[in-house]
Amino acid sequence: MSPFKEYSSVLVVSFFVSKRPFDLVTVTPPYEEISYSELVAALASSPLVGSDTIVVLEYPCEMGTLPPVLGDQRLIGVRNRRYGRTVVGVYVSSPTGRWNYDVRSEEFVDLS
Repeated sequence: MSPFKEYSSVLVVSFFVSKRPFDLVTVTPPYEEISYSELVAALASSPLVGSDTIVVLEYPCEMGTLPPVLGDQRLIGVRNRRYGRTVVGVYVSSPTGRWNYDVRSEEFVDLS
């Protein structure tokens, strides 16, 4: 079982208790044990991630840089910063303008 699926059951229970998507989702998967394409697809289609949900995704710099738009155009990148071996990408899901954020797509360039 993938680590994402293993831990996502806890989040699904939380979702059904609150009955609405989360405002903030942080994902820090084990770098060597996850398929990022599967993870992004799962996030983009999850009922836990609604319009204007902020998604913070940690990934290794060895992967290069994630694109500024992910998940069938649903996740829009606003920040992408490198901290040693770790890169933190901040995305907004299906933004409606609820949050006042400055999109910096120029940060989604090769960080190596």
